[in-house]
Amino acid sequence: KTARTMKKAVEFLMDELNSANGVAKAGRIVLATVKGDVHDIGKNIVGVILKCNNYEVIDLGVMVEADKIVNTAIECNADAVGLCGLITPSLAEMENVASLMEKNGLDIPLIVGGATTSVEHTALFIQKHYHAPCVHVGDASQIVPVLNSLLNADKCKAFTAALAEKYEVIRNAGNKASSKQDLPQARKVSTPCPAPSDTELNVVQFSAAEILPFMNWEAFYRIWDIKGESQESCHVRDDLRRDAEALIERDLLEFKAVFKIFPVKSNNETVEILNENGDVCEKIYFIRRNCRGEAVSLADFLAERDHLGIFALSAGFGAQEAADEFMRKNDEYSALLIKILAESLAEAFAEKLHRDILIDHWGIKADIADRKALFNSQISGVRAAPGYPSCPDHKLKQPIFRLLDVRRKIGMALTENDMM
Repeated sequence: KTARTMKKAVEFLMDELNSANGVAKAGRIVLATVKGDVHDIGKNIVGVILKCNNYEVIDLGVMVEADKIVNTAIECNADAVGLCGLITPSLAEMENVASLMEKNGLDIPLIVGGATTSVEHTALFIQKHYHAPCVHVGDASQIVPVLNSLLNADKCKAFTAALAEKYEVIRNAGNKASSKQDLPQARKVSTPCPAPSDTELNVVQFSAAEILPFMNWEAFYRIWDIKGESQESCHVRDDLRRDAEALIERDLLEFKAVFKIFPVKSNNETVEILNENGDVCEKIYFIRRNCRGEAVSLADFLAERDHLGIFALSAGFGAQEAADEFMRKNDEYSALLIKILAESLAEAFAEKLHRDILIDHWGIKADIADRKALFNSQISGVRAAPGYPSCPDHKLKQPIFRLLDVRRKIGMALTENDMM
C-alpha cells in the first residue's frame, strides 16, 4: 500500500524524471511464472519490491515457456532471472529453464520462489543443471538483499561461497538419509455414510454476502504477513479489512461451483465412481502416505460401498479483469488485493459449499451458519483436495473435471500441468 502511494506521487514527477539524465538502474531482472502455472501474486509482489529499489523489471506473466524466458534474458541482457511456481509440476519446469540457461551459455543468477519451491530442492535438483548461482528466495522481502549481494562484485564471491557450502551440507544430508521403512497398511476406518437425498449434478452461483460468514480473516491477514496484537498491527488489520470489504461491495468477483454426489466402490487404494446405472465411469487411485506410522490412503475412509461428493469452484471470475484495470491506473496495491481476496474467498466458498452439500443435498441435520459453527460441528467426514499432502497427485483433477463437466458448466479449465 505504501508502494502504491509512492508510485502515485512519483507520477507527478515522471516528465521531469524522463527528461533528466537519470540514475543508473540497480539491475535488469526477468520475472516469469513457469509454464503450466497460472498464479502470480508472489511474483507481482517481488516485482513491486524490485521496482521500488531501482531495479528494472521485465515481467513475462504466467505460463511462460522456457524458451521465451531464456531468449528474453539474452535479448535484454538481463542481470538475473526470477522464476515463480506454486504446484509440484512447476519444479520440473524450473529445472528445464536452468538446463536451457546452461545450454545457451548464460552466466547470470537464477532466483526461484513460490509455494512449491524449497532450498533443498534448489540445492539437489536445480543447481545441478546450471553452473551459475541458483538461489531459493522464500519470502519477497529477501529478494533485494539477495540480488544486491549477487550483483555486487565485492559481495558476490563471499555470497556464492556461503551458498555452495550450504548446498553441500544439504546434498550430504540427502545422501545419508535412511532408506524408506515399510509401514503397516491402515485398514478401513469408515462405515457407509447415509445415502444422500440429492445425487443430481448441481451448478450454483453464490453472492459474496452468502460467502463472507465463512471467510477466514486471520488466514487472509497472514498472507500479508501481519502478525502480533500490537496497536499498529490491529490498525493495519482494520484498514486492510475495510479495503477488502469495499472491493467486495463493488461486485467485481463472481462465485460459481459445480458438484455431484456419486455412489462408489472402494477397494484398497482404488475408488470406482459409478453412474446412475451402477456402471463404472471413472477410477480414482488414492496413494498411501505415512500418517502416524501407518500407510494411510483416502480410500480407507470410504466403505466398500459408499458415496463420494466431488466439487469444483472458483471465486476468481472477474479477478484478472479487475486487476488489469487497477494496473492501468498504476494501483498495484488494489490489483494484488483483488487477487488475494479472490483466493481467500475461494477458501470461504469451499467452506460454504461444504456446508450446503452436507445439509441441503446429503440430508445431514445440523445447524451451521458460519465458519466457526462448521468447524465446531460434530459432522464426521474428510474433505481433501488434489495437490495437498493427503492427496498429492494433481492429475486427480482430470477425472474430477470430466465427471463434473467443469469447463462447460462453469468455465474453469486445467493447464497442461493440471493447474486450475
